[in-house]
Amino acid sequence: MWLMKALQDKPYGYTLKGVGFPSYYLGADIKRVDKDVVDKGVLTMGSTTYVKRSLENYERIVGLKPPKKVSQPMHPDYHPELDTTDIMDSDGRQIYWSLIGMLQWAVTLERLDIHHATMCMSRIRAEPRQGHLQAVAKIFGYLDNYRSASIKFRTGIPDYSEIEKEQPVGDAVSLIMLMDEEIARMEYTKME
Repeated sequence: MWLMKALQDKPYGYTLKGVGFPSYYLGADIKRVDKDVVDKGVLTMGSTTYVKRSLENYERIVGLKPPKKVSQPMHPDYHPELDTTDIMDSDGRQIYWSLIGMLQWAVTLERLDIHHATMCMSRIRAEPRQGHLQAVAKIFGYLDNYRSASIKFRTGIPDYSEIEKEQPVGDAVSLIMLMDEEIARMEYTKME
C-alpha cells in the first residue's frame, strides 16, 4: 500500500502505466456496464479481441481463411476417433497443436459454445489426421461468424433474506444458487 502511494506521488520520477480499471486482461475484454438501469454494476468479460487475433494467427499459420458459413462448431454426427484420413507429419502436428492451444484459451475466456468441439479435438492430439485439421478449421470458421461473446458478472450485494434462519444440525445440505434478473436468491436442498 505504501509503495503504491509513494509511486503515485512520483518522488523518483516513475510514471505508473495501466493504473485504473482494466480493459484487457490475459486476452479477455473487460467492461463495466453502468449506463443501463437493469445491468448497473455489471462486469462483462468477453473474447472479441482474442478471437480477432486468433483468426489472424490462424490465417498466418495455415495460409488460408477459415471456412465461411459455419453455423455450429462441430457437426453432431462427427466422431474424430473414426477419422481414417492420412496422419499428419511432424510439421502438421505442430500446426494442429498451436490451433488447439488457441481454441483452449478461447474456452478459458468463456467461449463455452466451442468447449465440446475443442475438447473432442484435443483428445486426439497425439496423432492428428488431415480430417481433424479440417474439423478444427470449422471451429475457427464458427468463431469467425460469431466473434462477439461475453459473460456478465453482477457486482452488487445479493439479498439473502429468503434463506431459512435455522438449519438442522448434522444434515448434509447443499447450497444451490439461482440467478434471477433482479437479485441472487439462494435455497437449500437436502442431499440424499
